[in-house]
Amino acid sequence: MCGINGSLTRKSVGPGELRARVEAMNAAIAHRGPDGAGVHERPGVALGHRRLSIIDLTNAGAQPMLSADGGLTLVFNGEIYNYVELTRELTALGCEFRSHSDTEVILHAYRVWGEECVQRFNGMWAFALWDDRERKLFASRDRLGVKPFFYIETSQELCFSSEIAGLRAVRPLNEANAAKLHDYLAYGYRTNDGETMLSGVRELRPGHNLVWRLDGAQTRIARYWSLDESRVALPPAAERAEALAELLRDAVRLRFRSDVPVALLQSGGIDSSVICTIVNDEIDAGHLGKVDTVTAFTATHPGHAYDESAPVRALMATCPHIRSVELTPDGEALAQDFRSYVRAMQEPMGSAASYAHCKLMQAVRAQGIKVVINGQGADEALAGYGFYIRGYRLLDMLQSNPGAAWAEARAMRQNMPFGWGGLVSQTAKAMMGRRLASQLRARLVEGSAGMLAPEFRRAMPTTCRTCPWLVAGATWTATCAVSCTTTASTRSCTTRISRR
Repeated sequence: MCGINGSLTRKSVGPGELRARVEAMNAAIAHRGPDGAGVHERPGVALGHRRLSIIDLTNAGAQPMLSADGGLTLVFNGEIYNYVELTRELTALGCEFRSHSDTEVILHAYRVWGEECVQRFNGMWAFALWDDRERKLFASRDRLGVKPFFYIETSQELCFSSEIAGLRAVRPLNEANAAKLHDYLAYGYRTNDGETMLSGVRELRPGHNLVWRLDGAQTRIARYWSLDESRVALPPAAERAEALAELLRDAVRLRFRSDVPVALLQSGGIDSSVICTIVNDEIDAGHLGKVDTVTAFTATHPGHAYDESAPVRALMATCPHIRSVELTPDGEALAQDFRSYVRAMQEPMGSAASYAHCKLMQAVRAQGIKVVINGQGADEALAGYGFYIRGYRLLDMLQSNPGAAWAEARAMRQNMPFGWGGLVSQTAKAMMGRRLASQLRARLVEGSAGMLAPEFRRAMPTTCRTCPWLVAGATWTATCAVSCTTTASTRSCTTRISRR
């Protein structure tokens, strides 16, 4: 990962003041980029970068990167996986490249296609590009929000960073976002709505662009991508398995475009096991260039119920091109590491697994590895965790094929196995929707909501929340009690519920 920072102002500031701010921000996130640092300043704007060099390790790939005419300045965190294909296309259109980096591809792509350039990118990114001719900053975050982009905006200034720590280096961030904190403490989840746990600090939402102009024009934030399932054309049923396999193979090949070694994180889950198998097969077929062996790191927990070392070893026996390295993150040091761990996370995390992951990544870095491929979320998407999807699966069956729902429930009961009580409760939970289910769990099961001070709960805003009832597209507003209406249906939810 790299780190990006920026400070822009419409006010008059002293010489070098913005540069000093960004240098302080760079220092605060130095861990994101140990291979280099840079700051570029123009009147009213300064951009900074911390580099973790992955593609084009020479100084030609250093940032902030300027266009040949000096009119564009870019700071970028991430990777544009299809940069090779885009380089060919842009070269054919007359662009001249001075590096072999994907960073320069963004500069030329913006020059040729403007803000629509992001539609052509296959990758993960958070970048900020200063257009001196237009006197505007164009910032973008990738479709699924893999790379972070935090910012603070006032009527006169914009400050952004890859981490809240970068913002904290130049702003006193001491006030919590009470509503966000309440939802996290009471219900145990966070919503990705652009707000953070800190008052005044926002994050650019996934699949969105931001444009900030030095002339005082209103900030423009626009969605450039959303998953429209109605436009996804599925291949014939008999061809879908192979189509998915080819998409995965293509994704793996693209992610091995790197000038440093690429490793794997391997667990016993579906996602990492599929990736490991594909990497082994792609090496065997000669599709990964000169790569003949890839290291896979596994976190083991001897004696623990969740230890997955046995299935990992069984998988490795079938993958001769994968070198397995087992690491045992030490949890004994948690008490000593706790303060530094909390500082590193910067916002509350809902699982201790993040600490184990942190220790694992430290161990991987100690091995000299900069890039790892890891499966995240595919276990859920590919139904790898039956525990989490059982209720939604049965609800789907009840709605689409009710005659087969009973047989499905019996199969789950026998083969997974789940008790009848769990199947019924999880189906009811799926019917309620996430918010209402979380409220009931917090009050009746975990008791977390009751641990919060009544005055804190009463002070929470009650507007613009997602409706907890089964009415698509509904919103609810009120002071103590609410009623639901929807524009997506002629139905109305007249049930009144108490916020307290």
